Amino acid sequence: MPLNPMDSQLKKNIHLTVVAGAAATIGLNLTNPFFSLFVIRLGGTDYHVGWLSSLPALAAVLVLIPGGIYVDRFPYKKKITCLMIGSSKFFFLCLALVPFLPPLWQATIFVLLIGIMRIPGAISEIAWQSFLADYIPEDFRGYTLAQRSWISTFFGIIITLSAGQVLSRFPRTNLDRIRFYQIFFVIAFLAACYEVYSHLRIKEPNFDNESEQEKVLINQTPIIQRFKLLSSSFSTVPKAKRFLIFACCSIIFHFGWQMGWPLFSLYQIRHLHATEAWLSAISVISGLTSVLSYTSWNKFAEKHGNDLTLTLTGLGMSITPVLYILSKSLPILAIMNTIVGISTAGFVLTLTNMTLQEVPKLQRTLYIACYNTAINISAACTPLIGVYINDKAGIKIALLVAAFFRFLGVVAFFVRYRYYDKEKRLLAQLNPDAIDKIKTV
Repeated sequence: MPLNPMDSQLKKNIHLTVVAGAAATIGLNLTNPFFSLFVIRLGGTDYHVGWLSSLPALAAVLVLIPGGIYVDRFPYKKKITCLMIGSSKFFFLCLALVPFLPPLWQATIFVLLIGIMRIPGAISEIAWQSFLADYIPEDFRGYTLAQRSWISTFFGIIITLSAGQVLSRFPRTNLDRIRFYQIFFVIAFLAACYEVYSHLRIKEPNFDNESEQEKVLINQTPIIQRFKLLSSSFSTVPKAKRFLIFACCSIIFHFGWQMGWPLFSLYQIRHLHATEAWLSAISVISGLTSVLSYTSWNKFAEKHGNDLTLTLTGLGMSITPVLYILSKSLPILAIMNTIVGISTAGFVLTLTNMTLQEVPKLQRTLYIACYNTAINISAACTPLIGVYINDKAGIKIALLVAAFFRFLGVVAFFVRYRYYDKEKRLLAQLNPDAIDKIKTV
């Protein structure tokens, strides 16, 4: 979506959003793709790998709603967002020190630190979403998120490929490889510092007096009363009801999505014997197809709507576990990940944009916090459920269960899409102004 010459500050804000996203990706792609293999090299078990997904989610469950209430106290979200991002990324330095601990405790301490790191990280995510919704108008969010996503993914491809090659070619022993991991953690922290700096340069809009008074009134409302207002809104406010139904569909899909996270790592490492080079190659292929897909998915969503886009991309993600089962070698799995990259790019892009589009403006951060809490309750349980099913019935059955719940979520999204599409057409016939009234609530 082109920006006219009068939108110079908006252009700058979008540019800084993209730069911050690229900096964040540099840090994450130096570390996250290799967490599972790193914890195994530290002597970790399959359950350590499972807890890498579950413990951060459990930590997020405990802090998201209190964090959302706390963040809502700030009419302007930039400073609190930057504080939470900086606090979270500081833990990269702590992770770099783990190999200096007694060997018996290294894997467990590493997983615990990943979990604690998630506490400020979870708050930073809901703060950033609310912050973004303030300084990027709704008409430009899809464009901004698409630009941020494809550029971040492009940087991620380069970083992941380079990191995988370095970890596979240069270290001669397991100890040498761990030392390289430590260097990567330090670099990730430095990239996070630039991410915070970029966010600090973004200019927030000045709210009008009515918006300011509305926020002050909400902050003065007792917490119990705020939850009562939120709860009652699901039956009295059309937009809140839409958001609740959207959240329920998303949670069903996330149940299967999150179950697959440790299973994919275990399948690659335990069954196909992937090294760091192969992990990076698979991640790069998925990322490359994502880069090539973001713009196309954004245009598709603008033409056909977010609901249909979410349904189609979710369908692609629902067959991912089946593609893993069919992949009997690492080269075949790498090829299969082209489909994974295309569908994941569209789904994540549309899900983020749709969350901000559907959430009511009043108490926005609290709505997002409650939604993310439900998502993280699922994330705390489902990875361990996946590992348990893997232990009892094997990796193929576990992957099929994950595929089933993903597909169930797709069906839920599709039913929601059909319902509201039919309602929209009916309203347009009876009263064209009704749609606009619903959107502004």
